[in-house]
Amino acid sequence: MKIFRIKIVALGLGVILVALLMNMCGGSSATDGDDDTDGDGDSSVTVSFAPSATASAISRSATVSATFSAAITEPLSWYNLVKLQKNGTGATLCSSVSYEASSRTISCGHDTLDENTSYTITVAGIKDASSNCITDSTNTFTTAQELPVNSVTKTSVSSEEDGGTTQIELLINMEIEALPAVEVAMSESGAAEPAATADADCVASGDDTLCTVTVSGVAGCATPTDYEVTLSAEGYEDYVIHFNSADNEFEEATTVSDNDCWIQDHSAGDADNEFDWSASGGNLVMTMDNLGTGSHDIYYDQPFADSKEGAFVVYISDLETPATNGTNFDLVMVQATNSQFDGLNGIVSGYNGLADPAYSGWGSVYEGGNGYQWGIPLETGDLNDIADVYDGYYICMTAYDDLLTTYISTDGDNYYKLTEDNMRCDTGTSCNIDQIDSRSIADWDDLRLSIQVGSDNGAGDGTLTAKFGFARFRTSNLNGSMADCPRMNR
Repeated sequence: MKIFRIKIVALGLGVILVALLMNMCGGSSATDGDDDTDGDGDSSVTVSFAPSATASAISRSATVSATFSAAITEPLSWYNLVKLQKNGTGATLCSSVSYEASSRTISCGHDTLDENTSYTITVAGIKDASSNCITDSTNTFTTAQELPVNSVTKTSVSSEEDGGTTQIELLINMEIEALPAVEVAMSESGAAEPAATADADCVASGDDTLCTVTVSGVAGCATPTDYEVTLSAEGYEDYVIHFNSADNEFEEATTVSDNDCWIQDHSAGDADNEFDWSASGGNLVMTMDNLGTGSHDIYYDQPFADSKEGAFVVYISDLETPATNGTNFDLVMVQATNSQFDGLNGIVSGYNGLADPAYSGWGSVYEGGNGYQWGIPLETGDLNDIADVYDGYYICMTAYDDLLTTYISTDGDNYYKLTEDNMRCDTGTSCNIDQIDSRSIADWDDLRLSIQVGSDNGAGDGTLTAKFGFARFRTSNLNGSMADCPRMNR
């Protein structure tokens, strides 16, 4: 009985192997002089490629594909039939191969390619609809260089008094002495033709090139809209700058009026505290003197009432805390809440002072019907190495599909999602960890964003200083992951 089973398995493998061999061509076949309809001759089907033959300055993320001039016999497997190779050698870089019969096109999925590098795509061993072998085909192309951008700085913002359109000026520093003519293009979320326009003026400055990009007609901060500014120069990869109309509006917080999108406020009982907001070196600086109890907020007063979807990140560059008497705390909270300020907070704490008096670092708070529920990083897990970092890190919050989620990063690129696997309840308190990392907002009417600086010093003196990088927003093409966290041009 065992021998019989082995024979069956061997027979099954043989059938599969024969089927694969019958479907393959061993390279270009010799013609038999007939009409090529019986499956034993060369095919007249040709192959065209994208990028086109010997193309140069191709985007490193460009689609790599091959299109047949007529129908083919789709193989059981594309393995080893389509290859993308760096400099024409080595393993294939196709992470996936897909075929669209209606367009007769094979597409090679790949990671971002190297800059200024030659690549070869090869299509071999394919048969046409009559089972004739299609001549093996190759194509070589070269990728573009990256634009050597050192920095992108927003140098000015001017808004209409009624909160209407905004003009933004960006200064782009590139480490190249002689740059070809630069063109600039705009795209706007939800608009086939963007209302905003962009112009670039580039000049040489020593060994560098400075480009001033003026973007006009940007929606007011009350209408969060995603934009892309694309810089193009011959021979170089396009450079894309992402921003949202609600970005970087902290400048407006220094004066309060009905037209401001960012509003400063303080909680009840804070009348004895003195606080001030100022802009310095690309940061928003909050200073609070004569510390008592309570908190002070700067909040974005434009709720995402329609979709309750969006993402934002705040960079906390520094938290200088006063001395405490062993029972108090100083903190910064980045909050996503509803209009009743019931929500989720990412926290930088100079001193917790609640149930874990020795803890100094960052955490997260679920603020709901049961009051504050504190969570801090586990001693083990992917957050352990950054658990005690509370200067120079990023808090990102995303709202998508009725869930509010918090992410933490120390470099603005690699984010960690706060989960039950890397967070715990603060000692002596009870909390729902699942609510701390992903909070349901299905019953919310709106979504608001704020930054809160607070102290429970109790001593009545001392100074608390917190510095923030400007907030960045994203409101379109969301998928509910850490990829939603907008990047800061820092």
